[in-house]
Amino acid sequence: MERHLASFGSAAEAAVESVVFAVRTVPDEPYLGLLLEAGETDFFTVEVASAPAFALGARILRNVPVDWTAVGVTTDEELQGLAEILMRLFLSFLRYPSAATLDDDELRKLVRRWIGPALGG
Repeated sequence: MERHLASFGSAAEAAVESVVFAVRTVPDEPYLGLLLEAGETDFFTVEVASAPAFALGARILRNVPVDWTAVGVTTDEELQGLAEILMRLFLSFLRYPSAATLDDDELRKLVRRWIGPALGG
């Protein structure tokens, strides 16, 4: 994910793309996809919505070459909070998909509409 997000120049775009990327790639990850296919979504959700997972998400975001401080994300705690919101949003899309399937551009547009303004986008 870090490599993928490195190509985005703004905090808003990196945040939006992190959700889209996770929604599209996690189900195809060999071990994670098996958990989801086997109906072990509760186990998956608990692990993804945990402090260590949020810390990992914050580390990934921190390594993306965008100016987080320019959009008001100035502390590790704030970056971890942003990671938590993005991960919870990703979980929501993954566990409870829209009735009408959204393609990547539609998902990007939806997430950008609501996350983008918070990050100056």
